[in-house]
Amino acid sequence: MAIVQSEGIIIRSKKYSETSLILDIYTSNYGLKSLIVSGVRKSKSKSKAGIYQVMNIVDLVFYDNQKDTLSRIKEARVKTPYTSISRDVIKSSIGMLMIEIFRNAVKEKETNYELYQFLREWLMHLDARKEALGNLAIQFSIELSSYLGFQPVNNYDDEHLIFDTMEAQFITDDATNKYCISPELSELVHRFLKSDRSDIHMIQITRATRSELLDKLIQYYQLHLESFRDLKSINILRQVLG
Repeated sequence: MAIVQSEGIIIRSKKYSETSLILDIYTSNYGLKSLIVSGVRKSKSKSKAGIYQVMNIVDLVFYDNQKDTLSRIKEARVKTPYTSISRDVIKSSIGMLMIEIFRNAVKEKETNYELYQFLREWLMHLDARKEALGNLAIQFSIELSSYLGFQPVNNYDDEHLIFDTMEAQFITDDATNKYCISPELSELVHRFLKSDRSDIHMIQITRATRSELLDKLIQYYQLHLESFRDLKSINILRQVLG
């Protein structure tokens, strides 16, 4: 059994037995791994348990059994500590939603370094961001779809004003098409598609409209990904955003 090293992002943590944790970690070198770490929930190991919090970016050494079963972590440390996420309830809530979307959407265990970097860069952007935070989950969802094979085509113009979630593109108005969203939300999808994540705070949206658009994007994911479940963290984010 080989001992291997990789950077990774913790996307799920579950208690196992009295002192252990089972973790889903998206790694830069080995893709999605299910790993077990023993003894970290003992009273004398509270500092170690803090390493394995969801969202943490960690350096790992683990035993890779190269089978579809649990591998055991040998050692780990936080690679890049956050400066604000852990102290900011809005940032932490957005981060948890981003992780839950990612975790529900990405099932493949193969290595995908670009996708790993995408998630890592988004978490670091969230941690460093000074501007308004409300639009981040929308932009993250739209950008992630490009790695999953159903990124919206931005063919929005005077004739194609309505976003068809099944076809993932803008079409002419069709009242019989149940997959179309409203003209207002369609225009917002277009604006997010042409915006960079650093300036999306300039897109002005009411809280109600933002919430509705996020709901439509979750439905969009469920339409294109059979196993995509309802999200628990979205209600928490709504509460903290007010």
